[in-house]
Amino acid sequence: MRAPTRPVALLAALLIGLTACIGSDDPPASDPIPSSLASLITPGMPRWRVLAEAPEPRQEVAAARLGGKVYVVGGLTASGATTRVGIYDVAGDSWTDGPPLPVALHHAMAAVFGGAVHVIGGFDPSSRPVASVFRLEGSAWKEAAPLRRPRAGGIAVVEKERLFVFGGQGAGELVAPVEELVDGAWVDRAPIPTPRHHVAAASDGEWIYVSGGRRPASGGPDENVAAFERFS
Repeated sequence: MRAPTRPVALLAALLIGLTACIGSDDPPASDPIPSSLASLITPGMPRWRVLAEAPEPRQEVAAARLGGKVYVVGGLTASGATTRVGIYDVAGDSWTDGPPLPVALHHAMAAVFGGAVHVIGGFDPSSRPVASVFRLEGSAWKEAAPLRRPRAGGIAVVEKERLFVFGGQGAGELVAPVEELVDGAWVDRAPIPTPRHHVAAASDGEWIYVSGGRRPASGGPDENVAAFERFS
């Protein structure tokens, strides 16, 4: 098969990367498009949109989508860890406050499993990793079975109706074992070959790919890793 030319390959990469787009209609004229990319944009092509800003600046949040809403949970604000839960309505392009978390968390993980948003692990306001798991039931957070060990800065992935947690930082150490939620309890699976925190992951429906991160447990951006590993 003939390899795509450079412009076509770049265009394909841009399409894959525009994960925040909604629909395929042309954006308003006020939506910024860098002049260097203008020649690659064609009518009807998915594009970035400027949406309603979140109610509060935050980083190190957890986020998950359920139905037509995106839940942005916890994180760090200018004053520290927060219990705040913002709910973005996709159709209405608007935000409302959801029920606050029982405890302020940052670097937590989030996933939708069993029809409910789960918030898993993270750091408490004292930056201690926790093993807690909270499940959103109606308008209240309920405690669910805790992880087998505290971890923060990991990643939660649902594949084939199974919920897994990978990587993360424990109490002064990296967390190697993978955990899976089975019948309401967490069980250990094969440890990740390269333990690390601040990881990213994605599933193609058959495999889970875990990419990047930092090590050791106290590692900063100057100690990033290039590890790329597959799990199933």
